[in-house]
Amino acid sequence: MAGEINPDITYHMMNPSETNNKSTWETEETEEGTVFHQYDENGKEINQYVQRDGAMEEMMSINDAGQVDTHMIDTDGDEQGDIYVTYDYDDSYQSDHESVRYIDYDLDGTVDVTSGIDDNGNITYDEIDLDGDGKADLHVDYVYDNSGNISQRIIDENGDGQPDVVSTVDVNNRILADEVDTDGDGVLDTHVEYTYNEEGEITGSTERPLIKAPAAATIPSSCTVDGAKILNDKGEQIGIVITTEQNGEKVQTIYSFGKEAPKEDTVTFEDGKYTDTDPEGRVVAEDFDSDGDGVLDTHVEYTYEDGKQSVSKKNKLKPAPENVEIPPQCTVKGSRIFGPLGNQIGVVITTTEDGQEVQKIYLLGEELKEDTVTFEDGTYTIKGADGRTQFEDSDTSGDGKLNKRTEYVYDENGDVKETKTHVLQQLHHSSVLLNNCKFENNSIIAPDGRVVGAYTTETIDGKEVKTYYIYSEYGSGY
Repeated sequence: MAGEINPDITYHMMNPSETNNKSTWETEETEEGTVFHQYDENGKEINQYVQRDGAMEEMMSINDAGQVDTHMIDTDGDEQGDIYVTYDYDDSYQSDHESVRYIDYDLDGTVDVTSGIDDNGNITYDEIDLDGDGKADLHVDYVYDNSGNISQRIIDENGDGQPDVVSTVDVNNRILADEVDTDGDGVLDTHVEYTYNEEGEITGSTERPLIKAPAAATIPSSCTVDGAKILNDKGEQIGIVITTEQNGEKVQTIYSFGKEAPKEDTVTFEDGKYTDTDPEGRVVAEDFDSDGDGVLDTHVEYTYEDGKQSVSKKNKLKPAPENVEIPPQCTVKGSRIFGPLGNQIGVVITTTEDGQEVQKIYLLGEELKEDTVTFEDGTYTIKGADGRTQFEDSDTSGDGKLNKRTEYVYDENGDVKETKTHVLQQLHHSSVLLNNCKFENNSIIAPDGRVVGAYTTETIDGKEVKTYYIYSEYGSGY
């Protein structure tokens, strides 16, 4: 990066009236505004000023070759300089524009950005001083396509001369892909592709490992190169080629794609519940505090069949001792910890406390069994926590109302010992027979604990509606 800008420059000089009265002037109206050309007594142009809407916004000094030497720009309309630019011209340079541009954005006398310019007027590199110490902290090289658009940005973040990030961009300057050196060893190792919606917002990304080819490797003749992409004979991208400049010479480095990195579960926290969602967007696990004491105590696993969710198991959670760490032979998927044999053994929750990332480990306790209710072919089946059918409620008359409940009684070996049939009679929701009853798993339970009827739950017009049925033997009371 260049050193200090000439401190003798009068940064604030933007008004032509302040200049030498021996000068002569010419005024030119252009699309850019009114341009004032200032000439010395020998007729040589020495300055240009650009006025827009009555305010002087730019001042340019002209060197002996007729080239812009310095450029002062007013960005806020107060006719005081805000940005100062100086230019270098190579003696062998065949273009009418500069070869290097130095920009001081805060008028502190040090260069903030140094830009290299090619024969076509394109910026080929930027060296950027991020902390104002006069030294480059970031180096960015630009690669252009045949239409003159930037197609690639090669970024060196640590000054080692090796790219840390290579971004492939489209004509709208959207990043299509990044090649990243994730471990800082000077070798790109990860390829990330991005997808966008119609509003230009990133909607997703896909990662693949990058494998650096040996230095002597060449691109196979069956492949083609499109920008930086290496395409096989089917038009599929199989790698990338990065072009950098080393010791004044262009050097190509070839990378091939490894297998696509597996997609991972995501964990979110909302309403006191941690939700583990798989890459397909399905909820596969939930962890929550069921008793409000501030400690997670319940873990629920879900499975899917034909797109329908069902609870596969439910376990108690207990916090692990503070010094416990996840064993190296275990794997973590989302929030779930799996043992060496693939069985889940616990849960890890990551939170931030005082700006620090903290992991809390919970171990799976005993499995919590619950009754389940399913509906199929017009029959409600109620199973207990042991998986055995307790009741079946059905409509045998086909009028859309339940009229029969079959109750199953089991012996000590778990075999059906007896079945009981109850005739169901529909009740109005305000019936006194429902007073002080409990309603659990499609059964109406009297205050003394006896099951005295059944109910169903439906959603009609967005509202939950219950229909109640009493055993006929209790139709006049119980």
